[in-house]
Amino acid sequence: MDDNSKATIPQKNLNIDAFVTVFRSQFQVGADSISAETEYRKLEEWSSMQSLFIIAVVDEHFGHALKEKDFRDSITVADLFNKICGAQNRKE
Repeated sequence: MDDNSKATIPQKNLNIDAFVTVFRSQFQVGADSISAETEYRKLEEWSSMQSLFIIAVVDEHFGHALKEKDFRDSITVADLFNKICGAQNRKE
């Protein structure tokens, strides 16, 4: 990925499609392989190390640091997205 593709998405423009795109970028899968409904722990490439990559890329793109508890409490990609949305709403 080049530096231009890592541009931060403004938090007010945070949406599920952008989140799924960023999440999917951390896996070597086709565009249709990961959706909001994907149970990410069932992905062949999923590991605790992968969660660290997701934490970093979400922070870089959306300005929110997911926590270990967010992963424990989530099943789908959309669940993780909702953790970010909930944290954003608490900040406002």
